[in-house]
Amino acid sequence: MNKDSAKQVISNGFMVCFDAVSGTPPTTTPSAIRASDGTFEDKVLVTWGDVNKAARYDVFRADENGNREIKLGTADDTRYSDITAAAGITYTYRVKACNPFGCSNPSPHDTGWRAGDDPAPPYDEFYFIPIISKK
Repeated sequence: MNKDSAKQVISNGFMVCFDAVSGTPPTTTPSAIRASDGTFEDKVLVTWGDVNKAARYDVFRADENGNREIKLGTADDTRYSDITAAAGITYTYRVKACNPFGCSNPSPHDTGWRAGDDPAPPYDEFYFIPIISKK
């Protein structure tokens, strides 16, 4: 083990090694965010550029108005398949680069949508359709 690039800590009989140089979160945000626009019927594919010092990427999604952003999941590489996206709805995606020391600021966003039929209206909505009969 190179003493310039790593340290050892002995605690309760365990040796823990960590890289002394990488003791900071990624400072660069992911770039080149791309979300597929109706390319797939079963998902929205989100891709981005690699970030130095990133061990994982956290992927976030918001509705088409940018409301209610949620963390969708985590990716080990530079792509994520959103299989929970409903067909016909445009979503906004952002990504953070993370390592054990923290996460970067969120990336710029990109919008994407899944192909397929338009989703049915929510069950609590109804539509009034007048029926006109001719006698």
